[in-house]
Amino acid sequence: MNAPERGYSRLVRASAWYDLVVTAGFATPWTFVLVHHFLSVGGPIPAFEPLHVLIANLFGVVVLVWVWIRLRDPAPAYGLYDAWIRTFFLVWMLWYLSTPGSTPLAWIFPPFELGFALVQGLGWLRLARSISTKVQHDRKMA
Repeated sequence: MNAPERGYSRLVRASAWYDLVVTAGFATPWTFVLVHHFLSVGGPIPAFEPLHVLIANLFGVVVLVWVWIRLRDPAPAYGLYDAWIRTFFLVWMLWYLSTPGSTPLAWIFPPFELGFALVQGLGWLRLARSISTKVQHDRKMA
């Protein structure tokens, strides 16, 4: 693995660690109670019915699996996929924040989603160009 690939892999892992910290609490009904309480500090949020808790727990588990994949194998393609996922998350977060009654505490997350989406997306483009340039160079030398 060359230096640009190693650097990009560190970035993919960093985004995975961020997701682990932010999302782990959603993975079980017991930890979600704590997350719900924390989020309500920024303003009132509605009580969750069992179905809402189930959806939050499923979200938490899926993201934790995605975290595990990126920590074990921070492949460049995973960084690109993560950039796309973060773009969608950002759009839905901004939609939520534009609705009446949204909790202001949720403004903590969009800058991180935007930041990781940009650095991973642009980083992947740079890495792809670097690899393409190397391949073309190697063909000319052969």
